[in-house]
Amino acid sequence: MAESTDAIHWTRVSDKPVFPKGKAGTWNSTESGHPGVFIDNGKMWLFYQGNPDKGHTYYLSKKEVIWKGEKIVFK
Repeated sequence: MAESTDAIHWTRVSDKPVFPKGKAGTWNSTESGHPGVFIDNGKMWLFYQGNPDKGHTYYLSKKEVIWKGEKIVFK
């Protein structure tokens, strides 16, 4: 995850992924990534993809983003 004040220069917040890949046999065992944020009716959602087979099949998932001060919590 990274943050920016101008959408041009970015600073890495952590070396750990927000959503690491899952355990063997799960929907995202090969990858979890490519996030995007969508805001609807005042709620913020993080969408991201995962795949279990090295990129042959992709699945999408979402988590609601809740801000607690400057920290993000996923519902």
